[in-house]
Amino acid sequence: MILLSCPSTGSSAKASSVLDKNMKLYGPTNALDLDNASTSWYSIGNEGGSGTFFIVRFHRRVYIRELRVQFQGGFAGEKCIVSTATTTTSGGLSPSCWTELGHLELEPEDTNEVQSFDLTEGKGDDDNHLCCTDVKIGFDDFTDFYERIIVYTLEVLGNEDSNES
Repeated sequence: MILLSCPSTGSSAKASSVLDKNMKLYGPTNALDLDNASTSWYSIGNEGGSGTFFIVRFHRRVYIRELRVQFQGGFAGEKCIVSTATTTTSGGLSPSCWTELGHLELEPEDTNEVQSFDLTEGKGDDDNHLCCTDVKIGFDDFTDFYERIIVYTLEVLGNEDSNES
């Protein structure tokens, strides 16, 4: 397995919100930056009920296998839904094309430690659901009363799609 979500391989990040709209200090790409331990993605919370989410865009087809995330204690997601999508050749992606990974619900702990989640658990030998160009982590429950999330690091590990042309 290799790190797929590294910006140096062309991956990027998008999120539902960023504190004070300050992308430099709190933007989602900061969570992918493993070289700087002091950076993070900081959401503003679920104001307006639109949902809090984090998307990693690989800009290529990959097979995802594992998710590693480090929250700030007190600002963690208690229930996370992982979904995948594949962009069209024109790069288009609509919200309706997200496919949840079965009934895979992650239940992170409210801790500062890096937590690992096996995305293949209970999936058998069928890799089709794990092949994607984008992965979305939706946060449904929160440890923070105001539904804010702070992620120091987010890593997606897996394999490159060797069939990609």
